[in-house]
Amino acid sequence: MPPRFKRSFYRAFIGLGIGFEDPMLKRHIASTIGAISCAIYYRLDSVEMAVVLLCCSLVIGLELLNTAFERIADELKNPRPSLDVAAASVFIVSLFSLVIGFMFFLPKAAASSPWFLLMIMVLTPISWMVIK
Repeated sequence: MPPRFKRSFYRAFIGLGIGFEDPMLKRHIASTIGAISCAIYYRLDSVEMAVVLLCCSLVIGLELLNTAFERIADELKNPRPSLDVAAASVFIVSLFSLVIGFMFFLPKAAASSPWFLLMIMVLTPISWMVIK
C-alpha cells in the first residue's frame, strides 16, 4: 500500500480518538447500540437493517463533524452561528432517525413483544445521563 493511503487511515483513527473525547459521540454510540439491538431482536429484514445502520452512521458522522467545528471555533472570534448550524444538523438527522426507528420498531413491537423496545427506550436515556 502507498504511504499516503496508510497515513489517511492513521489520521482517521486519530480523529476517532479525538471524537471519543466528546461525551455526545459516546451518547450517540449508546443510542446506536440500542437501535441495533432492537433491529436484531425484532429481526428486521436486510433493507430495514440497512436504513437503521445508515441513520446511525449519519448521526455519528455529523456528530464528528460538529466536534470538528467546535474545535475550529475555539480559534474564531464569533463562532456561535456556525456552531448553532452544526448542532442543528445533528439534531435534524437525529430526529428523523428517531422517526424512522419508530416506523420500523413500533409495528414489530406491537405484533410481538413491546417489552424489549420499552426497555431500550428507558435504558438509552439513562445511559446518556451516566456517560460523561
